[in-house]
Amino acid sequence: MTKKLFMLFVAFVCAATMAAQNIAVVSPSGVTTLYNTFPGAVEGAEDGSVVYLPGGVFTGCNINKKLTIIGVGYKSKTDNNYEQTHITGDLKFLPGSTGSALMGCFVSGTVRIGNDATGVNNVMIKHNNINNIQIYCSLSGCIINQNIVRQSIFGVSSGYANKALGVTVTNNISGTIYSIIDGLVSNNIATSSINNCARTTISGNIVFNPISYVSDCDIFNNMTTEDFGDDIDVGDEDFDWSNVFVNYNSNNLSNSDFHLKGEYKQYENQVGIYAGTGFNDKQLAPVPYIVAKQVDEQTDAQGKLNIRVRVKAGDTE
Repeated sequence: MTKKLFMLFVAFVCAATMAAQNIAVVSPSGVTTLYNTFPGAVEGAEDGSVVYLPGGVFTGCNINKKLTIIGVGYKSKTDNNYEQTHITGDLKFLPGSTGSALMGCFVSGTVRIGNDATGVNNVMIKHNNINNIQIYCSLSGCIINQNIVRQSIFGVSSGYANKALGVTVTNNISGTIYSIIDGLVSNNIATSSINNCARTTISGNIVFNPISYVSDCDIFNNMTTEDFGDDIDVGDEDFDWSNVFVNYNSNNLSNSDFHLKGEYKQYENQVGIYAGTGFNDKQLAPVPYIVAKQVDEQTDAQGKLNIRVRVKAGDTE
């Protein structure tokens, strides 16, 4: 009896462990490995791997290799049972992570690209909901696209040497966008302001306050409370933005509906996350997520354990 109970316990532990292994890492050669934790998956992944995070809560960590991290989305999908991929704390792309990407995640803290000493280039942050994005890019190639950023997207300065160089910031909804140098800030909704940029094209944005403290910037076709050349001047700082957006909630950026309405509907296909590729009216980004996985009970004749993962993106498998 004791032996039978022990075997049942072992079987239960093994089953629980297998159920917990829900993070799939696909190597550049196509080999899939399952991990229990996000930091463990990052540590075990080969450079150039894809990390698939299912719905659930995961601890933030440091990325020091080239990884593409893909969650199921930053809000629950209304047509199935998959929850959001929630990363608690901060996520840092450190030296060695050049060429990485983050898509389809809700990040409670800050996504940081680079550090004080070294910039990290060619990182793409797309289709996420993030508290802050800090950019230390010493060269160029970083893309910040179609995210909801609850506070700010900003380049971190060290004295007068701003390191956020050559960054493309497009089609985001953010509080403040600032300190972008030699870059592009285009077609965003900035619910606070755009400021402290230099030698940057600032165009096609909707900005709730004046664009300020800019130097040698090319500024045009923005909707703001202050006129820059051919910008659309909506008036003073007391302008009622609920006249511009459907179901606008000034106190909650994440839950506001930033579809345009009325006379501003003509800009629907130009500004904000819905103007980019992939989003639909349910606010679902086209990020792949795991819908099924199967792990064989034992290895094959060659000693390999077969793992099959089925992934869906939007309505396409």
